[in-house]
Amino acid sequence: MSRWKIVLLIVALAALLWWLAPSRALAPNEPGVVEIGYTGDAGDDGAVMDDALRAFEAESRALHKKDPAHPIYRVVNGQGASRDQTSDPTRFLVSVAGGQPPDLILFDRYAVSEWAARGAFARLDPFLERAARSDDPDAIQPENYYQSCWEEVVYTDPVTGDRATYGVPQRVDDRALFYNKDLLKRGGYVDERGEARPPRTWEEMAEMAIKLTERNPDGAITRLGFAPNYGNAWLYLYAWMNGGELMSADRRRVTLNSPRMVEALDWMTKIYDSLGGVEAVYAFQSSAQVGQLDPFVRGKVALKIDGYWSFPDNLAQFGHDLNYAVAVPPCPPRKSRKTKRVSAGSAAGVTPFPPPRGRKRTRGSYCNI
Repeated sequence: MSRWKIVLLIVALAALLWWLAPSRALAPNEPGVVEIGYTGDAGDDGAVMDDALRAFEAESRALHKKDPAHPIYRVVNGQGASRDQTSDPTRFLVSVAGGQPPDLILFDRYAVSEWAARGAFARLDPFLERAARSDDPDAIQPENYYQSCWEEVVYTDPVTGDRATYGVPQRVDDRALFYNKDLLKRGGYVDERGEARPPRTWEEMAEMAIKLTERNPDGAITRLGFAPNYGNAWLYLYAWMNGGELMSADRRRVTLNSPRMVEALDWMTKIYDSLGGVEAVYAFQSSAQVGQLDPFVRGKVALKIDGYWSFPDNLAQFGHDLNYAVAVPPCPPRKSRKTKRVSAGSAAGVTPFPPPRGRKRTRGSYCNI
């Protein structure tokens, strides 16, 4: 084949690929339309978010009919392949490198400061100040949020002292003690009415962890009473429950070896040792699956500390026949202990980069969804 034929073939293939490439549903500069690129988590609540976005778009069109000056919003929902944009921000990084980052991203609040320091998020203070001067009842106001949640989206430059807001808190990660009422009753943990009684202290929790655990003839765990790290609970949470701190008050010294931190770790370690070691517990956990095969849903776990997402992800869909209840996790028994109210969750951040070609960003790009 001659060189010219090869060149013509390449050109023809390129033209074919260009012709087959998907095109935008809307004209790039369609009057009155503001396109918002959004990247969220690829979780089970994706369909719910899609419904909310479509309702938001419909509302903007209705308002546009009443007032043509009000923009029509179109949200392009580009969910990340990861359930967690923070620990695996690949899609976000690639979009930035490619010059087409999302306008809006759902991100863990604890990581907002880290990425704000990198210049990944836009300062929202001008928008917040404008909203404060408006009469919009739905305007975002810092005082309408828990202070601890709002502080997580505020970043202060350690060199210049410049302080700004880089996100809007979106949800809170509540933790609770989930317990199987039937298993507790079978183990004899009942109140005066014969109802299942959750543990009230760490000592009771450790006792239930052992008593409610069952094994097969080979000694492998077949039903887990309780394990400190099963579910969504970690050393820092138990340390706070015990009145400990991870850092000094001036945030200049790590205090992992403080007495209350050590007590929390020692309590966790003793539970694992009493269950046959962490290897035995992890062998049980390694076979765990999600959905209808989730060990707690199947009655294979008596107690666990987990987040609110257990309801939509598992219990609401697959736990209809499970006799369970929810309680506040127990704390150490000594009255001198002061617990700490903590917050975690996600926030919506706005990227500061120029919008991709064909997408216009106006003052309407900061809006309530």
